[in-house]
Amino acid sequence: MVFYDDSFANQFKGDAATKEVKKLVAQAKTAYSHKSLSVKIQLDTMAIHHSKGRKWDGENADGYL
Repeated sequence: MVFYDDSFANQFKGDAATKEVKKLVAQAKTAYSHKSLSVKIQLDTMAIHHSKGRKWDGENADGYL
């Protein structure tokens, strides 16, 4: 499950936010499946959700959901 905050939603309006998350997950899948890695990590996105009213800027680590 992937959650994104208001800042991300404002940067990628509407459907673009979901598409951007899918692109980011695809890039991570490629990186984590590189043949040089001895441990393989499988990523699967079950859902993508906008956590309205949240701003995760690194300054506040309180409640990501």
